[in-house]
Amino acid sequence: MAVCVLRLLFAASFVLVVLGNSVDTKLFSKIKHIEKILEFQGYEIFELKSTVKSQKGEIVRLHNVITKLQTLYTGRKLVNTGDDKVTNQSKEFLRKPKVSKGNHKTDLPVEDKARASRLLNANIPVQSSSVAFYVQLTIPEKNIGQHHPIVFDRIITNVGNCYNKHTGVFTASQNGIYAITFTLFPDRNSYFGVNIFKNSEIVSQIFTDHRGPSFCGTTPISVITLNTGDTVFVRTSSNYVVYGNIFADEHIRSSFAGWKIADI
Repeated sequence: MAVCVLRLLFAASFVLVVLGNSVDTKLFSKIKHIEKILEFQGYEIFELKSTVKSQKGEIVRLHNVITKLQTLYTGRKLVNTGDDKVTNQSKEFLRKPKVSKGNHKTDLPVEDKARASRLLNANIPVQSSSVAFYVQLTIPEKNIGQHHPIVFDRIITNVGNCYNKHTGVFTASQNGIYAITFTLFPDRNSYFGVNIFKNSEIVSQIFTDHRGPSFCGTTPISVITLNTGDTVFVRTSSNYVVYGNIFADEHIRSSFAGWKIADI
């Protein structure tokens, strides 16, 4: 009988120990899980704080920019006067007449006169050019060599009728300052030097190369003075290697353009 009682007590104790260990294990797992969640949330909170700090700095910077722009806008605010717009400062200047007393003349300070002059001249339109041309190459130039003139055959714009599509030459009809440019697309595996000529003088030179995998084009620009009768044209170099073709199709076309900027 005593032996049975002892066995029952031992079994009960074993069950309690096993259950206790199981409960401890589950609690430990839950605690570790909660710790991981808290650690992850800590990282998120840190990142959010960093973002907020960065945004605060950006807000301050943008506020300063807006303040400066508002100040500039207020200083340059335009007042409508019929069809014209005159700034407040220039309008005030116009309301202040010169006062003459005998040989003595009261006038505005030099600084105010200069400022008013700038304001009054700000809205004067620039006179448009009376000479301009823009032409394209629609037919590929095959096996070009050195000293080869490039004739752009399609005329898009020819104000003043100064470009000849049969020769590829632009002839100035007026003295002036001109902008001259072209864009050239070499065919695959082609490479060559190309120049802009003013009469017999080279005014711009480039080297374009399409031996690589990417399609390419080259565009120089020159600003030159021309007298009536001066000629401008595009020709391949006489000094550098010239090999291959100039590419042209309905989607990609080389071009040549020029326009008068100002009188001289």
